[in-house]
Amino acid sequence: MKKLGLVLGVLTMLAAQNLFAAMVTLSEIGVGNATGGGLFQAVTTDNGTFDTFCLSINTEFSPGTPYNYSVSPAIVYSPPPAGYPSTPPTYITYGAAYIYNQFLNGNATYGGTHDGTTVNNVQYTIWYLQGLLNPNYQDPRGYDYSSIVPTILLQLEADTHDTLAQLTANGNGAFGVEAMNLHDGIYQPQLIQVVPEPAALTAAALLLMLPLGASVQRILRKSRTA
Repeated sequence: MKKLGLVLGVLTMLAAQNLFAAMVTLSEIGVGNATGGGLFQAVTTDNGTFDTFCLSINTEFSPGTPYNYSVSPAIVYSPPPAGYPSTPPTYITYGAAYIYNQFLNGNATYGGTHDGTTVNNVQYTIWYLQGLLNPNYQDPRGYDYSSIVPTILLQLEADTHDTLAQLTANGNGAFGVEAMNLHDGIYQPQLIQVVPEPAALTAAALLLMLPLGASVQRILRKSRTA
């Protein structure tokens, strides 16, 4: 029981650190998007440094300014500005999760080589998959992406063997991709791929091993008394 309490205490401490010390600073990384989206570099206190894309349009933040943030499967908007074609979903779609995972793995088709044009086109496609563009591939500000997004969508359907309906459905945490929701007066969601911390994995493994250890101990006791 003491060991169980110790493991639970470790897990609680790790959770508390993530809850109260999560800060992020975003900066544009040389392939700036004329329409205000990513690519951005996120420098965080508890999830390292990684590249990310916007999950919102017209939600401004100040590059270089530290923000509190939380990671969640649910997207938090602030709220969506007027002009959206519909209320965007509060989940990461499967297509957006797939594109982001491929980007992080260096797939050039999805901007993994940091080619400026491709990266920008990927941002527009993520917006579309997240319901932020109308059926004609236009955003609320009047920008038109009809010459860009359909081409990437066709490649995406070919790579995943999924229909558009499947690609725009809830990804349910596919590839570990979730929303990094910035706070402090704004609610600007970004993409993040969640990787469990080694310490947390070790503590969880110990917790799972406790019942096995107890069983082995009972067997040894019976052997000695036999």
